[in-house]
Amino acid sequence: MAKSNFEKVESVVGWVRDKKITGYRISKETNAREMSIIALAQGRAKVKNISFETALGLIDFYEKEGMFYVDILLPIEENLHLGD
Repeated sequence: MAKSNFEKVESVVGWVRDKKITGYRISKETNAREMSIIALAQGRAKVKNISFETALGLIDFYEKEGMFYVDILLPIEENLHLGD
């Protein structure tokens, strides 16, 4: 089942919260403001209250880059940490 746009935004915020990617990197690749992304990741802002521009940027990032991170980078990082 495909994720809703809300779920896509929450996924990207979760990656920032889990330090899988930085708010700076996302902001450079989208129209989303870095401080908005950081506020979401730190829990100082709620997804339901973000600007339309920020939401579109995070959705766009998920759709263009997100699957790369989920399908390729995260499994590689997890395998690297298994040897710790």
